[in-house]
Formats: sequence, C-alpha cells, structure tokens
Amino acid sequence: MGWSYGGYMGCLSSVRNGWSKLPDGSERDWKYKGAICGACPTDFDMFTMSSDVPAFAIEVIGRSPWANITDRDNIVSSIREFSKGYKDIPPILLLHGEADERVPVSQSIAFDRACKGYNLPCDLILYPREGHAFVERAHIIDVMMRSSEFINSCMNSANI
Repeated sequence: MGWSYGGYMGCLSSVRNGWSKLPDGSERDWKYKGAICGACPTDFDMFTMSSDVPAFAIEVIGRSPWANITDRDNIVSSIREFSKGYKDIPPILLLHGEADERVPVSQSIAFDRACKGYNLPCDLILYPREGHAFVERAHIIDVMMRSSEFINSCMNSANI
C-alpha cells in the first residue's frame, strides 16, 4: 500500500509482479497478492506535463518529456510496461481525489483502463472535492475501511 510516490511504486511493482528476472538481472523470490495505490503517478511523461510540480517530475525521470528521446524503453511507467507483465498483475485498489492537482486523476484512470483492457481485477474509487491529501473525515474513514476489506479479501483469496 502506498500513496503518491508510494502509489507509483505499488503500480510499477505490481506490473512487474510476473517478471522472473528484475531489470538488474537478479532473480525475484516474492509475489504481490494485491496492491492499494493512492494518488499514483502511472506515466511520468504525462505526469510531468499535467502536474502542479513539473520540475519534481523532471528531476525524478532525469529529463523532460519533450526531450529528444531515442530509447523509449527507458521510460519508467507502469502503463508502458503493462503488456510485459499483465498476466501476473494482482488485484489492485486505486484511490484518488478528483481535485488532485499534484497527481491528476487521469493517472489512476489510465491504470484502471489498462487493467480493464486485460480483464484484470481493479477497483478505482474517486473521491469528490479531495486533492492530493484527503481532508474530509468521511473520505479518510472510507479509505481505511476499503483498504482493510481489500487486504482481507486478498489474504483470503483461494488464488493466493
């Protein structure tokens, strides 16, 4: 479970769930059973062009999206890596505020559409009026309740 950059790591590592070898060549001996990703950037090129902190996004990826890129495979994006590992992506719970200017809601919508495109279990929950950090008590309680239910369902799944 992660929020913001932690949500990004949750989406990316979930997409990489089925990789037997990691990008550095090492073997992996674990597998996610599910992931809860809140306010998650899923494509840093689009994030850079739509976020209220473009300089941060450029710093993370080490270049601007409008730079002349010859090696498109070196773009870190859970969306762009989806087809490499879609068979082993675990159930995903996406949580996002509709008024988020830091990580626009289109980032979670894109990941949800990718999951739906491969018929993968994914729930996208959008919270009206919420920005990057939630402030409404009812929404915070809902996030906690949904997260708890999601974790319990993943732990009790016969597929795990």
